[in-house]
Amino acid sequence: MDFRADNQFSASLDDVLAAYADPDLVTSVGAVAPLSAGELLEHRRESDLVVVRARYAYRGDLPPGATAVVDPTLLTWVQVTELDLVQRRAVVDLKPDHYPDRLQARAVERFEAASAGGTVRAVEGELTVRLLVGGRAVERALVSGLQSWLANETVVVDRWIDDGMPTAPELD
Repeated sequence: MDFRADNQFSASLDDVLAAYADPDLVTSVGAVAPLSAGELLEHRRESDLVVVRARYAYRGDLPPGATAVVDPTLLTWVQVTELDLVQRRAVVDLKPDHYPDRLQARAVERFEAASAGGTVRAVEGELTVRLLVGGRAVERALVSGLQSWLANETVVVDRWIDDGMPTAPELD
């Protein structure tokens, strides 16, 4: 299932990119609904490329019947993000800890300065769930959850930038 999300940060483009390049961001923002807090596994910077590997768990609701074929406690993955600071673009791959034959997701994020100030992030991606029964319903639920997470994350990242807080409060 293809998906798109457009989000607006109040922070400047330079500040948003610096935040996503900061090794403290993943662990500082805490849980952002409907995902768990991120567990930073790797952060490295190679010139203008920042690579971040973080583990997340899906904590949102699944459609009725989906739990017969998918254990919600096993919906965990490593998110691999490669952020190109010059191109202002990130490629994000989700690597499932469980069900790698049933779940695939990849997205491209583009960051631009907004004409009225702040930063616009456009995310385009594809999420595929391979199940004999209910796969499309699970895809819709996960895509909806990811879109909610992206919107909620924007608020938390703006707050983290504005306040310079070591940890941000959880967003429900």
